[in-house]
Amino acid sequence: LLRLHRSEAALRASLAERNLLLREINHRIKNSLQLVTSILNLQSQEFADPQARQHFQQAVSRVMAIASVHERLYQDEDPLTVGMDEYIAGLCAGLTNANIMDPRRTRIDVEIEPLRLPTEVAVPIALIVNELVTNSLKYAQTSDTHNIIKISLARTGEGELRLCTSDNGSGIPAEAKEQSGLGRRLVSTFVRQLSGRIETRSSPSGYEVIIVFPEQPASTWRPES
Repeated sequence: LLRLHRSEAALRASLAERNLLLREINHRIKNSLQLVTSILNLQSQEFADPQARQHFQQAVSRVMAIASVHERLYQDEDPLTVGMDEYIAGLCAGLTNANIMDPRRTRIDVEIEPLRLPTEVAVPIALIVNELVTNSLKYAQTSDTHNIIKISLARTGEGELRLCTSDNGSGIPAEAKEQSGLGRRLVSTFVRQLSGRIETRSSPSGYEVIIVFPEQPASTWRPES
């Protein structure tokens, strides 16, 4: 019994040490990424070309999306998975506040099923949402309309997850497609990383993107460890 007790105590100590190590790693990654965003922001101030400055701001937004995942991992009881409902809601709120147009005329409706997903799944989803919402904020809002963006993430009942973003804009014009080529390529890359498939629908009444990908089981984590 004493031997079993000592073995159990050693195992609990090892688990606690791993927990602390994971939190510290996430904390350091978050700090490092925030340093990168600060450098990019400083660099963007040296450009007189508005388009070059905009490209730097898009890069900052992508880095911050990753940093916010690690910030949530650092603060959460479970350092291995991300609660997607609260995370995506916070991400979209930040993107709206950073929008160059009037945020009072923009509403983002978020309907996310309470899900905890592994970090390797949460990061691509965060970057996909960042690209698609930023695209809607840039191109769907006009000077005389109220922009409504909808985001949903839910299980399909077939072992898959369905991520959907839509807006009430006038679709994607030709010049917007040219300017957002990198964003489209990034989204396609992240969808492949998730082993998913993507469908887009563009019409004068709005733009919708539907992404379906297999749900990966999250590692079981017990806070009492």
